[in-house]
Amino acid sequence: MIIALAAICTNAQESSFYFSLYGGLGVDIAPGKISLRSDNIRYINNGDSTTYQSNFKEVDNNFGKGARFGFTLGTRITKAIPGLCFQVSVFKKFKSTLAYESYKNETYEYYMNFFVNQKTIEQFTGSAIFINPALVIRSETGKIKPYMKLGALLMFSTLESDITLNGSTNITNYYPTFGAYQKFEFETDPSWGADFGLGTTLSLTDGLSAFGEIDFQYIKTWPTKRTMVEYTEQGSDKLSSLTVSQKETEFVDEFDTNWKDNPNQPSKDLKPSVTFNSLSINAGIIYSF
Repeated sequence: MIIALAAICTNAQESSFYFSLYGGLGVDIAPGKISLRSDNIRYINNGDSTTYQSNFKEVDNNFGKGARFGFTLGTRITKAIPGLCFQVSVFKKFKSTLAYESYKNETYEYYMNFFVNQKTIEQFTGSAIFINPALVIRSETGKIKPYMKLGALLMFSTLESDITLNGSTNITNYYPTFGAYQKFEFETDPSWGADFGLGTTLSLTDGLSAFGEIDFQYIKTWPTKRTMVEYTEQGSDKLSSLTVSQKETEFVDEFDTNWKDNPNQPSKDLKPSVTFNSLSINAGIIYSF
């Protein structure tokens, strides 16, 4: 994701204000990590032994990739330094989706061989609006004017996830195939981050310029609550059958493992972090007035 923005006070000697429109495309950079459990469990119960085997793997977790668009309003700070400007950009990031798969295979041996094969697909979708106050320093000579931008990011993000679960066994008469679907919405607080960009403008006509830039964005957020909004089993709606504790989770910095769930109150879990870091290429037009 990126933030973006033009950053030029084109024709600064005659004009103090400028407005830009831009779009761009970002790629992931400096992603976060989450751990997925991919089980291959063998459970042996012959009266004197039980064996479990599990595997964990780390996967990238970042919403930095994808398209973005926005606009910028800027002004020259002082006539004494024509190339020093202050701007505020408002940037919208399109949705970016992350998908993970984990598998569970179990074998039970107790008078019979019983196999369970289970596949879980979890998908997260994130989008955000950024407000980017920044200082801009740029050249004032020539038709082509390079510039540098350094600023802060204020992010308002939206997160949701869905889980699809499918399972099968080798004894379908007693243990049929199983399918379930869950959808969650997350609450997040506004977050602060940093933004840095390098670019150049090209004067087209009096007051009108085109620009291109490379922009780096570093920012993350911490969800505060997760709410299940859909739940089906074998295609039937089961959401109303769940307790508040099963449907809602509050994320906290720490909690006591001896804490007991109250069915009528949200459950608790450790607060995760979600990153929106990215490196993007942006382009647009600037009008000075």
